[in-house]
Amino acid sequence: MKFETNFVVASSFNKAGFAHGGVSFDEAYIVDTLGNKHKYLGMSPYNLPSEEIYQKEVNGKWGFYDLKSKTSIIPHEYDLVYHFNNGLAPVRKGRKWGYINRKNELIIDFNFDDASSFSEGLAAI
Repeated sequence: MKFETNFVVASSFNKAGFAHGGVSFDEAYIVDTLGNKHKYLGMSPYNLPSEEIYQKEVNGKWGFYDLKSKTSIIPHEYDLVYHFNNGLAPVRKGRKWGYINRKNELIIDFNFDDASSFSEGLAAI
Protein backbone atom coordinates (compact mmCIF):
# COMPACT_ATOMS: atom_id res chain seq x y z
CA MET A 1 0.00 0.00 0.00
CA LYS A 2 1.29 3.46 -0.89
CA PHE A 3 0.64 6.42 1.43
CA GLU A 4 0.61 9.96 0.10
CA THR A 5 2.22 11.97 2.90
CA ASN A 6 4.47 14.86 3.71
CA PHE A 7 5.69 13.39 7.00
CA VAL A 8 9.10 14.46 8.27
CA VAL A 9 9.03 11.83 11.04
CA ALA A 10 7.49 8.38 10.79
CA SER A 11 7.56 5.13 12.74
CA SER A 12 6.88 1.51 11.90
CA PHE A 13 3.49 -0.01 12.62
CA ASN A 14 3.02 -1.38 16.13
CA LYS A 15 1.11 -4.51 17.19
CA ALA A 16 -2.15 -2.55 17.38
CA GLY A 17 -1.74 -1.63 13.68
CA PHE A 18 -0.81 2.04 14.08
CA ALA A 19 2.19 4.11 13.06
CA HIS A 20 3.16 7.70 13.77
CA GLY A 21 3.62 10.32 11.09
CA GLY A 22 4.73 13.80 12.05
CA VAL A 23 4.55 16.84 9.81
CA SER A 24 6.17 18.91 12.58
CA PHE A 25 6.53 18.59 16.34
CA ASP A 26 3.15 20.30 16.77
CA GLU A 27 1.32 18.46 13.99
CA ALA A 28 1.28 14.70 14.18
CA TYR A 29 -0.97 11.90 12.99
CA ILE A 30 -1.60 8.30 13.82
CA VAL A 31 -1.85 6.27 10.64
CA ASP A 32 -3.65 2.93 10.53
CA THR A 33 -2.86 0.09 8.15
CA LEU A 34 -5.69 1.19 5.83
CA GLY A 35 -3.99 4.55 5.29
CA ASN A 36 -6.42 6.57 7.42
CA LYS A 37 -4.86 9.52 9.26
CA HIS A 38 -6.09 10.29 12.77
CA LYS A 39 -5.16 13.75 14.07
CA TYR A 40 -3.26 13.72 17.32
CA LEU A 41 -2.16 16.91 19.01
CA GLY A 42 -0.16 17.95 22.04
CA MET A 43 1.80 14.72 22.27
CA SER A 44 5.36 13.66 21.65
CA PRO A 45 5.79 12.13 18.20
CA TYR A 46 7.48 9.15 19.86
CA ASN A 47 4.59 8.31 22.20
CA LEU A 48 2.53 6.11 19.89
CA PRO A 49 -0.59 4.50 21.40
CA SER A 50 -0.28 0.75 21.71
CA GLU A 51 -3.84 -0.10 22.72
CA GLU A 52 -6.08 2.00 20.43
CA ILE A 53 -6.29 4.65 23.14
CA TYR A 54 -4.48 7.95 22.95
CA GLN A 55 -3.90 10.75 25.41
CA LYS A 56 -4.78 14.36 24.76
CA GLU A 57 -4.37 17.64 26.65
CA VAL A 58 -7.23 20.13 26.91
CA ASN A 59 -6.93 23.33 28.95
CA GLY A 60 -3.88 22.06 30.83
CA LYS A 61 -5.39 18.71 31.87
CA TRP A 62 -4.92 15.30 30.25
CA GLY A 63 -7.45 12.60 29.39
CA PHE A 64 -7.78 9.63 27.04
CA TYR A 65 -9.69 9.03 23.80
CA ASP A 66 -10.67 5.98 21.80
CA LEU A 67 -8.67 6.14 18.58
CA LYS A 68 -11.34 4.71 16.29
CA SER A 69 -14.42 6.52 17.59
CA LYS A 70 -12.42 9.64 18.58
CA THR A 71 -14.58 9.92 21.72
CA SER A 72 -13.41 10.74 25.22
CA ILE A 73 -13.23 7.64 27.42
CA ILE A 74 -11.34 9.08 30.43
CA PRO A 75 -11.97 12.70 31.48
CA HIS A 76 -9.32 15.41 31.41
CA GLU A 77 -8.44 15.31 35.10
CA TYR A 78 -4.72 14.51 35.17
CA ASP A 79 -1.72 16.84 35.23
CA LEU A 80 0.28 14.51 32.93
CA VAL A 81 -0.20 11.03 31.48
CA TYR A 82 1.65 8.48 29.36
CA HIS A 83 0.15 5.91 27.03
CA PHE A 84 -1.62 2.70 27.95
CA ASN A 85 0.36 -0.51 27.73
CA ASN A 86 -0.45 -3.87 29.31
CA GLY A 87 -3.87 -2.42 30.22
CA LEU A 88 -2.53 0.37 32.47
CA ALA A 89 -1.48 3.99 32.01
CA PRO A 90 0.72 6.08 34.30
CA VAL A 91 -1.05 9.28 35.39
CA ARG A 92 0.10 12.18 37.53
CA LYS A 93 -1.99 14.24 39.94
CA GLY A 94 -0.05 16.98 41.65
CA ARG A 95 3.50 15.72 42.09
CA LYS A 96 2.81 11.97 42.35
CA TRP A 97 2.25 9.24 39.77
CA GLY A 98 -0.08 6.25 39.89
CA TYR A 99 -1.62 3.84 37.35
CA ILE A 100 -5.20 3.61 36.04
CA ASN A 101 -7.00 1.05 33.91
CA ARG A 102 -9.31 1.73 30.95
CA LYS A 103 -12.25 2.30 33.30
CA ASN A 104 -10.31 5.13 34.99
CA GLU A 105 -9.99 3.03 38.15
CA LEU A 106 -6.86 3.67 40.20
CA ILE A 107 -5.01 0.35 40.20
CA ILE A 108 -1.67 1.48 41.67
CA ASP A 109 -1.89 4.41 44.11
CA PHE A 110 -0.20 7.81 43.63
CA ASN A 111 3.05 6.89 45.40
CA PHE A 112 5.75 7.58 42.83
CA ASP A 113 7.88 10.63 41.98
CA ASP A 114 8.18 9.38 38.37
CA ALA A 115 6.67 6.54 36.33
CA SER A 116 6.74 5.04 32.85
CA SER A 117 4.38 2.90 30.78
CA PHE A 118 4.41 -0.86 31.32
CA SER A 119 6.24 -3.11 28.88
CA GLU A 120 6.10 -6.89 29.20
CA GLY A 121 4.55 -6.54 32.66
CA LEU A 122 7.17 -4.13 34.06
CA ALA A 123 7.39 -0.36 34.47
CA ALA A 124 10.25 1.86 35.60
CA ILE A 125 9.35 4.06 38.57
